[in-house]
Amino acid sequence: MGDKEYAEKLYEPIKLLGDFQMTQPNTPLGISEGKVYDGRILVGLSTYCLTENAISGEFNSEHVKTVLDLATRMSEHTLLHHGWYDDGGLRGHDGYGTMNVLWGLLEVRKIAIAIEEENLAELFEKAICTAFNFLDRTNSTITGYIPQWIPSRYGRWCTGDVYWMLNEMERQFGEDENVQWFRSHITYRNIAFSHKLISGYSSLGSRNTLPVYLMECEEYKQTVH
Repeated sequence: MGDKEYAEKLYEPIKLLGDFQMTQPNTPLGISEGKVYDGRILVGLSTYCLTENAISGEFNSEHVKTVLDLATRMSEHTLLHHGWYDDGGLRGHDGYGTMNVLWGLLEVRKIAIAIEEENLAELFEKAICTAFNFLDRTNSTITGYIPQWIPSRYGRWCTGDVYWMLNEMERQFGEDENVQWFRSHITYRNIAFSHKLISGYSSLGSRNTLPVYLMECEEYKQTVH
């Protein structure tokens, strides 16, 4: 937003995290233990680069090269598998990882556009759309039925992540009917109900409770249609 003073205030904690991640070994597909968190690391590194730019007025070329290299390989992997494929990872992590990759690529695409790397921006756009299409295909409903891509840490933050990413997609690419449908569908237009339902099911942790929540979900659906 061009608020240099605020950027400088935030820079020190961001720099600590960014410097740490920059020192980690860069493996063929990512830099985390397991591929599920690579997208979140990409968010952090992109934020580091964008904040440096907000303060100094220019990008650190070494940092940008690292981030773009990681994002390029993640994009190619996402396009190859039509989503984020974590071979050998926990069940459901393909979807969770895809959600994180989408988040990361939305951030790094801002850098590609800013430095006029049009080919990379186009590659990232294709991967972003592929990641979103994966979520669109695999989602049924967050309320009651546990979809593939919802992480094990159920809660409001997960819904917030998805809303943030959907909003960012429309900021970057314009309004999209599918994005608007997905945003509405994911919570049946009520985040509080969704949070109550999935948090309750997670805390009880018993399959015997699932029919109760499914019944509650069906009753709620009848009130909104």
